[in-house]
Amino acid sequence: MLKEMKQEGPIRDLGRKTWRGKQYEVYSVTSTKPVIGDGSYDTTQAWVGVESGYVEKLESWQAPKGAKALPTGLVFSHFGDPVHVVKPPVG
Repeated sequence: MLKEMKQEGPIRDLGRKTWRGKQYEVYSVTSTKPVIGDGSYDTTQAWVGVESGYVEKLESWQAPKGAKALPTGLVFSHFGDPVHVVKPPVG
């Protein structure tokens, strides 16, 4: 996952965060190339479980040229939880 993110642009380590009582190392990348069509830039965050070493949560949203980003996110798990869509906080 991080290898694929590196193809989009430089990866930033946002440090450790807690989600649902678990510790994650969070990595973020903002695409260096605009999306064809609307000219927005995608931002993706990969949440790597400190204990498991897996990407357990993936959030992605667009930052359009306009005033506000419209966040969409995909959460998935390697441990049998269902896939569902979330809206990560903006800002």
